Amino acid sequence: MGDDIPENDGRIVLRDRELSVPPEIQRIRRGYVESFTGTFINDGLEHWDGVDLDRNLVVVVQRRIHDQRRCVVTAPLPIPPSRPNIIPA
Repeated sequence: MGDDIPENDGRIVLRDRELSVPPEIQRIRRGYVESFTGTFINDGLEHWDGVDLDRNLVVVVQRRIHDQRRCVVTAPLPIPPSRPNIIPA
């Protein structure tokens, strides 16, 4: 069950292992491939750029994933109590 299967379009697919490199990037035999895995603000973002010299093609793949383990660690910030407007003297 992968994220590249048509039956999974528009669905949230839960996985307990690292996602594999997209097939579009795996097909590149001669050329250039660069990958990026986001942290902090870009957490959950995976991005690949590739140039396939055999097919004269530029390939860009971007994934956004949701890590359930981080949801347990991250707690929502409490709403601060409202304060009356303070007018300086």
